[in-house]
Amino acid sequence: MANGKSSNPNEIDKEATAADTNPSWMSLFGFTTRRHLPTLILGSIFALIASCITPALAILLGNVFDSFTSFGAGLTDALGLQEQIIKSCLGMIRLGAAGWFLNGAYYALFVAFGEMQASGIRSEVFIELLKRDVEWFEAQSEGSGAFLSGVQA
Repeated sequence: MANGKSSNPNEIDKEATAADTNPSWMSLFGFTTRRHLPTLILGSIFALIASCITPALAILLGNVFDSFTSFGAGLTDALGLQEQIIKSCLGMIRLGAAGWFLNGAYYALFVAFGEMQASGIRSEVFIELLKRDVEWFEAQSEGSGAFLSGVQA
């Protein structure tokens, strides 16, 4: 115990936990298993595809302004302008519907991934708590064990 390490594996080394307070972003995936990977990969793919919707909408909106510019310069008649505007508007509606679907899909997949992560973490914590001796729970200064000891005394 002179080096700060306890011989009891049920005790938590408070100095070691204080040093580990700056986790990296990779720790977000510390509980990821092979079963979680399809959901994570599909969510990432849908997110990447959904991110292409905004630039595509900007291009279509640029086409609308280009059509108005062409009409103002006399290069296009009113019928041609109407045709180009309708074509661009239908494209924007299609992109809006695709964006709605893709954004909803990646959001749902990331929520499902997070729930799978949380479920795995809860299971691992529960299994580890079941391995603990009763003395470990009674030795805690916080939590229900400390509360019950105070109530019983």
